[in-house]
Amino acid sequence: MIRILQDVSHMDRAGIETILMRYYSYMDRSKIQFDFLINKNKEGAYDKQIKEMGGNLYHTPGLNPLKMREYKKYVKSVLKDNPDIKILHAHNDAMEYPALWAAKEIDFPVRISQSHNTSVDFNLKWPIKVFYKQLIPHVATHYFGCGIDAVRYFFEIKRYIEERG
Repeated sequence: MIRILQDVSHMDRAGIETILMRYYSYMDRSKIQFDFLINKNKEGAYDKQIKEMGGNLYHTPGLNPLKMREYKKYVKSVLKDNPDIKILHAHNDAMEYPALWAAKEIDFPVRISQSHNTSVDFNLKWPIKVFYKQLIPHVATHYFGCGIDAVRYFFEIKRYIEERG
């Protein structure tokens, strides 16, 4: 069985989380399992269902820049201690960089960055997000997007889009 570690904020009833749970509910869980790297310190609406379906929840210390060393150490330990996890699939837009960075540092083979947006939210974390966004192509091995515009904006990979259309 292959386990895919989904990097998310938390598993409440929201867009990304609901889509992941829809996939999770219908896929063959004897072949593929989802585990979740949770970056917010709160219980999610889907937590119980995930456990019932065989998934694991890994609660990180959070994406606070002051805890980045602790965060990266935690992500590395989850990936090293769970050899069934073969893929890290990150869904936090620019804030997925730390998880992908930690995975790259231990040569974790499949690091997917997924863009769900065509902009970076303007808030207190905006400068960090803009900086992280530029670094993601250096740590991801694969790039997914919810549409061409999301991939174009987020990864700024014009040649990639033109080659694969």
